[in-house]
Amino acid sequence: DEVLTSFSLIKNTRELISTTRSPSDISTAHAIRFFNAFMLLISHKCMAVNFKPFANRTAMAENLTKPYSALFRAASLYTDSFLLISGMLTAYSLTKILKRGGRINILKEYASRYLRIMPPLAILILFCTFVLPLMGNGPLYNLVVTHHSDLCKRNWWKNLLFIHNWFGFGNMCLTHTH
Repeated sequence: DEVLTSFSLIKNTRELISTTRSPSDISTAHAIRFFNAFMLLISHKCMAVNFKPFANRTAMAENLTKPYSALFRAASLYTDSFLLISGMLTAYSLTKILKRGGRINILKEYASRYLRIMPPLAILILFCTFVLPLMGNGPLYNLVVTHHSDLCKRNWWKNLLFIHNWFGFGNMCLTHTH
């Protein structure tokens, strides 16, 4: 019953828009996560501009050297912050278990995390491999989308085992998941 209700659109929407928080919740982490997610989205959109044809290469290069552009080019800064927050929240959660006198089952923790992350990743891989190539066209569409689709057809299993970082960036299915 709990597994079926986890797919309930009504229940999940209520939880997503709820403003009530647990007293043990770290509210500052949510603010930092929101800021990082927003800036990561902006920086990825700015990176996508580099794949578009441009008329004035000098003007583009000058814009990229302006100090404010560093905020939009620093995707790794925002990604590293996500990793830091993830580690902090994991440590916080495990510390709460230990304080209650419980024991930490490492296999259970890894299995739980894998089962939380892997299904959405599998859906993303399926979408980017088989649906996205059919959704657009143009002179540069194949350069990015079809190329990544072909890589995913060969290397999808590496992503689902979370070992894709060990095989080189050039052969990576969905480079944004590394």
